[in-house]
Amino acid sequence: MAPLSKLPAATAVLFSLLLAPLLAAEEEAGPKTLEEQVQYLEGALAESLRTRDFAMLEMAVTGFKAAKLQPKDLELSMLRAERNAAWSSSQPFGASVAPAASMEAWGLMARAKLGDDQALQALRRMADEVPLFPGPLPAINQVKPDEYQAKRRALDDFASKVRRRGYALFALALMKEPGIQEKALAALRNKPADAEGMGMFFFGHGGDTNPLILAVLEAGAAEGFKSLVDYCSDEKNAVKDQAQVLSELNILSSPPPFRAAEDKFSIAGEIRQRLPKDAQQRLVSSYVSILKRYVPDPKHQWDHTLNYISNMAMVLPEKALPPEGVAALEDLVNRLPGPNEQYPKQSIITVLKRYGKDPGAAVRPPAPPGKTPEF
Repeated sequence: MAPLSKLPAATAVLFSLLLAPLLAAEEEAGPKTLEEQVQYLEGALAESLRTRDFAMLEMAVTGFKAAKLQPKDLELSMLRAERNAAWSSSQPFGASVAPAASMEAWGLMARAKLGDDQALQALRRMADEVPLFPGPLPAINQVKPDEYQAKRRALDDFASKVRRRGYALFALALMKEPGIQEKALAALRNKPADAEGMGMFFFGHGGDTNPLILAVLEAGAAEGFKSLVDYCSDEKNAVKDQAQVLSELNILSSPPPFRAAEDKFSIAGEIRQRLPKDAQQRLVSSYVSILKRYVPDPKHQWDHTLNYISNMAMVLPEKALPPEGVAALEDLVNRLPGPNEQYPKQSIITVLKRYGKDPGAAVRPPAPPGKTPEF
């Protein structure tokens, strides 16, 4: 090829533009100094905390071990990574949101993997703390303002401890701590009976999968999945709690459209790959059991259980429900007369139409004797 000086001006400019990124890439090698390496590791650790990318966290831990930082400098790097993760997670657009309790537990896990025994003991204390439910929040017009605010603070503290316990159990499961699957299952079974108005959004999971479910599955996907399905089918357990767990299991095992862009890099995505191939289909019998036992509660303006039931019906595999499940959905629609249930009711009717049922269709009166019915 001719030198750039011998090419026409326009062509030379075009070649310069095309070659510039390649030349820059050659000049921009990896981090050279220890300071640059540490900055790189802090960024990787921050990203792993925000996205729950366990493989990246382990790579960052390996890098920090090789860097051989002094304990004080290592802790400063941990704090900077946690700060950067919290900042990027708090941005309203673009980044996925990691609950604060998750980042706290993962920060402690990173420290424990780097040999910090105090961090490991802190994780174990978080996992072992069983908070006492302070009772439901009273109506704002039934108590004095200071009493209401005191109860609100008590509930916030309770929810914080519940969140921290769940994410600590999940972190310990990732660290292969023995007995975690049993502890996580016990925490699911022993959810406070009075906390019925506190769904997963109250406890801070939001769009994230309940960490207790992830802890059960991480400690052994096959037996953990079976234990969770058995829990959701056991009639001794509360329907509202079963519906939440089953709904999250269904989303976790759902097809690609329901996954976030970063999911394939997250530990939840890794756990999903270990689930049975027919995981969603295995949830159907538990779902039918919940349908038959669910009793609408007209006292609640927003019934979490009903919304779990209707949302799951919408995303189950095509024609997954057996005849008894379709009949149970029809029966449920007939038991939802109140205005608060109209949205989930319409969702269920939409599902029933897929099975050739239309509860909303008008019923024609029988034709008089001797007259042909009109259609």
